[in-house]
Amino acid sequence: PGRALRLTTPLFFRTQSSLRFHKKGACALRVLFIVPPYPVEEYPALATGSMYLASVLREHGHQVEVLDLLISEPRQDKVEQAMAQAAPDLVGITSVSMTFPIAARIASWVRKARPEAVVALGGPHVSFVPERSLRECPEADIVVRGEAEQTVAELAEALERGSDLLQVSGLTFRRDGNFLSTGPRPLVQDLDQLPAPAWDLLPLARYRVLQGKVGVLSSRGCPYGCIFCVGQRMVGRKGRFRRPEKVVDEMEWLARRGFSSVGIDDDLFTLKKSHAMEVCQEIRSRNLPITWHAFARVDTVSPEVLGAMSDAGCTDLLYGVESGSQEVLDRIGKGITLEQVARAVKMGQEAGLRIFASFILGLPGETKESLKTTAGFARSLGCQYGFHVLSPFPGTRIWEEAEAMGMRILTEQWDHYDANRVVTLTGDIEPGDVEAILDEYDDGIRRFCRVQEEKVRLGTASEQDRRDVQRRTLRPLAWEILRQDLLEKHGHVVEPIPRTEALLQVCLRLSQRLPFSFGQVREAMEKWAEEGVLRSEPMAGGWLWRWATNEELISPRKRP
Repeated sequence: PGRALRLTTPLFFRTQSSLRFHKKGACALRVLFIVPPYPVEEYPALATGSMYLASVLREHGHQVEVLDLLISEPRQDKVEQAMAQAAPDLVGITSVSMTFPIAARIASWVRKARPEAVVALGGPHVSFVPERSLRECPEADIVVRGEAEQTVAELAEALERGSDLLQVSGLTFRRDGNFLSTGPRPLVQDLDQLPAPAWDLLPLARYRVLQGKVGVLSSRGCPYGCIFCVGQRMVGRKGRFRRPEKVVDEMEWLARRGFSSVGIDDDLFTLKKSHAMEVCQEIRSRNLPITWHAFARVDTVSPEVLGAMSDAGCTDLLYGVESGSQEVLDRIGKGITLEQVARAVKMGQEAGLRIFASFILGLPGETKESLKTTAGFARSLGCQYGFHVLSPFPGTRIWEEAEAMGMRILTEQWDHYDANRVVTLTGDIEPGDVEAILDEYDDGIRRFCRVQEEKVRLGTASEQDRRDVQRRTLRPLAWEILRQDLLEKHGHVVEPIPRTEALLQVCLRLSQRLPFSFGQVREAMEKWAEEGVLRSEPMAGGWLWRWATNEELISPRKRP
């Protein structure tokens, strides 16, 4: 619904002791979702979770907007401007552990700019430490716990009607100086009832430029209770599956807007063989111009499933291996063997998939020797692999049972929970032991990159090598332009010069503010213009260079 459909303005009174929402007549709410940035140098993924919530609220007649700070500069004045333009009654901010500090800072900016708004926090971090989160973020009013689609719909209705929030399951909030929590929210049993994510509210061209991660959901739920993961507690043990047609409808929607690679973001795509096979069949039947990737356990795959995935355009599959020590795997209850890992890697490669094995350093039972064993096993697999460092996220068994598991949690500084820093210790290991494995790994990556770059220089590189080298330049360049809003700041050329000269002037301005040469910037900008994600238009006698609107990205073949 557009602004014209809004009938009246509700009046919200916020006090330290209570939340009261009074309305004048029937009206919809104005809702703003804010997506916070990552505090580390990671390439962001399209905010699918928040967009499901936005879509649900739109379906209930509320006016919804999104401020995406994930791929733009997170400035207070930008939040203030959004508050002035959207005038939201309800502001939702999502976060994981490492983004909670910046989410709290954004909440403070919201509170200063619009004191009357209700500020709600959501996501896995706050779901498991709701009262602590409200204490650490006093500007927030409410925590939405767990799976949130139905909760936010009922929350909006309660605020609209002035109803008691105690009637809404899945909330924690302040009242009369105390924290009150309502009962747990039951999981959505029929995922097909959820509307498609409201991706149209996001600046899609910016994600295209970044070649950012974009994913669809085919299922929720995981029966495997990994001690380092909150997935089971967030989305349940039992698998809930969407109709393949709906899953692939979303993949097609993204393909029509130029996304060439999509992830299936299920915790475990291969949980149910029949479902995975049906999704693959539906993808094949559409003949979509995309590739895709997924996550699996090594004990849930077979040549038949992996072959079907490859035939349907899957190029990459990630296995959560966790450790190269059987003793550590047994201690954490992973339920797999190293022999199964090796077989699953070979099986995937024989199906034509690029396999990535993911390991976690610092698990319970880890020793100096097991760290070396894990590094050696990873190298022996003959596939791509990577290391994370254990972070004891709230809601995990490691967080709740750290002492019993022989773990020492070194800090609760949440922005250090990025899986790249040592925040726990166990056994005889020290931070330097873990960092030595990471340093050796990084050195290997740098050597591999130099070999690829030399092949490109000599003209002996494969097509994959060339793509990898180009991406390693384009993505960091795009990331710097996006997160500093450089095109918005320097994309207007006021002189009346030809369009091509105006582009060169913009490239020069950007290169002067980036650790990239003029030639690299020019090559990237020309590529983005050719792809249609970078647009120009006459303005005030000069030229304005900008990112394409979502409407401009839609393939001319079909405009759904």
